[in-house]
Amino acid sequence: MVVRAVAALLAVLAALAMGARPSLSQPAPEYSIAVLPTVAQTMFGLEVEDLGRQIARLMAREPGIRIIDAALSNRYTLDDSAVVAGTALNARFVLTTFVTGMLRTDVLLRDGQTGAIVWGRAFYSYIDNVGALPAEVWVAATRAIRDIAQPESAR
Repeated sequence: MVVRAVAALLAVLAALAMGARPSLSQPAPEYSIAVLPTVAQTMFGLEVEDLGRQIARLMAREPGIRIIDAALSNRYTLDDSAVVAGTALNARFVLTTFVTGMLRTDVLLRDGQTGAIVWGRAFYSYIDNVGALPAEVWVAATRAIRDIAQPESAR
């Protein structure tokens, strides 16, 4: 138990050292999301590091969804825990994307306060439609966010 407390304290201190300004008195807005940079170098010889930014740009079009500033989100990587990024950025959700093979991109939506995976999906792309991937992720992740964040009584 002491180890967990020390690890949590170190995570918060690391976030503060990176310039985070957590709001401990206010909960994260219901539809706030931090989209972390994509973990991968290439897919079919194409650069995919912009995949996270493309998804964030599409999600920002959704009414009521607040995307955390990409400059802030880019400070965190898949190696950082969703709790560190979520707490530091005051985000309800943290979206991570990573390319695991030539045709597969895994997307995880994590709770920004607990780190629990609340939604995940693998997306398969073919060379002729790899450009459609950000829109596919946007539609699926936005639907998941709205379903998850919606109060039980409204379902």
